[in-house]
Amino acid sequence: MTLVGSSAIAGPPYQTDDPDPTETGGLEAYAFVEGDWDASFAGSAGIEANYGASQNVQISLGLPLEIASRPLKVSRGNVELSAKWRFLNDENHGLSVATFPGVALPTAKGASGIEVLLPLWGGWKQDNLAVFGGGGRVITSVPGGRNHWVVGFAATRQVGAMNFGVEVGHSGASERGGHGLDAAGVGMTAALGGPFALVARAGPARERGTGHVFVQTFFGLQGLWGPKK
Repeated sequence: MTLVGSSAIAGPPYQTDDPDPTETGGLEAYAFVEGDWDASFAGSAGIEANYGASQNVQISLGLPLEIASRPLKVSRGNVELSAKWRFLNDENHGLSVATFPGVALPTAKGASGIEVLLPLWGGWKQDNLAVFGGGGRVITSVPGGRNHWVVGFAATRQVGAMNFGVEVGHSGASERGGHGLDAAGVGMTAALGGPFALVARAGPARERGTGHVFVQTFFGLQGLWGPKK
């Protein structure tokens, strides 16, 4: 549950989240594939569901499968549970702030220990422009894991039925003896009609200490039901 791919803790297609919850009584769901591309692919595919429990509370569930190529391997991933609480919502100035704590449970084959993310996200909206960002602390009991910070910032703009965005972020080393990671990307959401939209993000990531560069991607199908977000 780091900056590198934890969709249920972020705001698809971005790795950074915004502070606004799904509208009360609404369901926001994604079917997605995300991961890192180098000489091979490593990532996950699955579904994420967000439910608006009240005006300022969202409950989220992520059910991923872990995927790797060379050789091809698909296995169950760690179930992710989280709850977003927006405690500031200033509609007059377009400002909002929320916390979105989440936990990754050791449901993957051979997994042990849990990871907890304790973040704070803020945002500003004006007409078709939105800016959001923040970060938090990842606390882990996974063997070989390391507590670390994650931060990210993004800006998006609505243009007709399309939404475009840019993002930058950083994650500390998630493993003992590992390295931090700097990442950037561009994203988009394209309405398909009805409740569905395509969402996508792609961009480079660079490992601190080694200089290793690879590409991160996210592709998904979004569905919105009930009250519109």
